[in-house]
Amino acid sequence: MDESATPEVRDTQVSYEVALANFAAALYELRIDAGAPAYKEIEKAARQQGRVSLSASAISEALQGKRLPSIDFTLELVRQLAGGDPRATDSWRERWKEVRLLQRSAKVCRAGMAASVTEDPLVHPDTSVYQEEAQAILRKAKEEAAAIVQAARARADELLNLAARSKETAKNGRTIAPSVARLLTRESTRLLLLGPPGAGKGTQATFLKKVLDVPHIHLGEILRQNIRDGEEAGLIAKHHIDRGGLVPDDVLIAMVNQRLLEADTKHGFLLDGFPYPRETLGALEEILAKDGLEVDVALKFEIPKSEAVKRIAGRRMCRNDSSHLYHLLYAAPQQDGACHCGGPLIARPDDSRSTIAERWVLWQQRTRPVSAVYGSRERLITVAGVGDVNDVTDRVISALTAFFG
Repeated sequence: MDESATPEVRDTQVSYEVALANFAAALYELRIDAGAPAYKEIEKAARQQGRVSLSASAISEALQGKRLPSIDFTLELVRQLAGGDPRATDSWRERWKEVRLLQRSAKVCRAGMAASVTEDPLVHPDTSVYQEEAQAILRKAKEEAAAIVQAARARADELLNLAARSKETAKNGRTIAPSVARLLTRESTRLLLLGPPGAGKGTQATFLKKVLDVPHIHLGEILRQNIRDGEEAGLIAKHHIDRGGLVPDDVLIAMVNQRLLEADTKHGFLLDGFPYPRETLGALEEILAKDGLEVDVALKFEIPKSEAVKRIAGRRMCRNDSSHLYHLLYAAPQQDGACHCGGPLIARPDDSRSTIAERWVLWQQRTRPVSAVYGSRERLITVAGVGDVNDVTDRVISALTAFFG
């Protein structure tokens, strides 16, 4: 900018530059929200509709804030990105007028031709009145700029996270099909995992937690963690377990409540083993209702009892880290009896064949009421859990995609 310019000229020019930058940033954000179509794709779509020509180079300049596009160009670009919503075009028409007003004023001030202001019907002939209006627009533009930058950064973080999750999914041998992509873009998902012991809930949760970007929360693991950490609830639970009793509902509810307060549940969770009958179902709903939330869907896996016995009997976990899991048939360790971390592999006490039948009956008693509740709300999905792991995963993806639309 010319150093000899008067403060009035400098302020007017800065007002225009800030407004133009905000205008371009908002257009860029609109393109991101539309799925970031290539400039050539936008150009082709506009050409096919035959209204206004949108060249890829002109789109690039507009989104970089190099120049203010014409009103017709702007509205056609908005139509292409916003799906023809008339409310969007009306809003952008007003935005464009504000920037155009500042552009014209900056030009007039630079040229020192105040009289020429009357040549543009968008600019008030009284420059003093205009200056007041321009300053008001500048203040508004600065306020909007902060909001636009914040929203753009948040959106960029979402896209980076989505890309990372897509990369991780692909690395694990999964094709990023359109159905998976739709699940990847969900902002939040609160899902219950239901199914008998050995149904494969944990196996499918390993994939789903990456796709949905939510933690897999298992009641048994919460209980063990509280006991290991010496938490008050854990000590109470251990007292009952050591005496062969059941852990009281209120203790388990408190553990789950505390876990759902952690930051990683912001966008949802996969909740496994909770709720079960008695007080826990209502308690979970009360916990979520405090934040205006609810369970989106319950995903129930069904397998024959004979398959469950075969799966459970072969499960092993590391004595040093219970999150390191193996299976003698389906995911055998590289070294017999040893985890990759060096710890010894053991069978969980409740995975013995003698207890499987008891656990099966207990599961039916516990799960039936939960299934009935979510079934009555049309929020229950049932998936066959037999067959190849990838086949089951495909069924889960198809079912969830159909449910969420």
